[in-house]
Amino acid sequence: MATEIEGKHTMQQIETWTSGREASVLIQQLQEDIEPIEEFRLVSKLSGAGIVVRTLETPETNKGWMGFQKKGVWQIAQCLEADNISPYRPIIRLSITPTQVGSTITAEYAPHEDVHLLSVLEWVGGALCVIAGLIGSTANPLAFTAVFLGIGIVVLPRFRARWNFERECERAREALQSLPLDWVLQEGE
Repeated sequence: MATEIEGKHTMQQIETWTSGREASVLIQQLQEDIEPIEEFRLVSKLSGAGIVVRTLETPETNKGWMGFQKKGVWQIAQCLEADNISPYRPIIRLSITPTQVGSTITAEYAPHEDVHLLSVLEWVGGALCVIAGLIGSTANPLAFTAVFLGIGIVVLPRFRARWNFERECERAREALQSLPLDWVLQEGE
């Protein structure tokens, strides 16, 4: 079960996995299954639906994952085909801790930190619509509909972002379970 955390500018989910394997064996397996990169970058690509989408840059690889290890923490993301891309594909931070019976893996899902760069413009656009609707409604009551448009510009992208992020986390979770790490998601966190 994932625990949801909403930070200042990002959405996050944290969950715990357990494995009967030693931490060193898990790390070795991750090194085999992950295409090494230096950092995660957002790029603009044409999706399968013909829409330009900002998404994580994916290297040419036959591996299902890309990422790097920094200070003992793995940061990984799925390598997806262009028809499957999303700006809300999570970057997963994996912390592996040895235990007496194997290892505990903490997985923290979060979108790229720059995925919300346009949110300031949404707020400004929404505020301008609300102000214009309030001012214009004195001359024409129909202008008051701009107030609802402004509220929609501010509120609806957040609902869409949360829904897309949760959907992408579920897709990543299913792909994580297919990695040959003999690990199990802990239920009831």
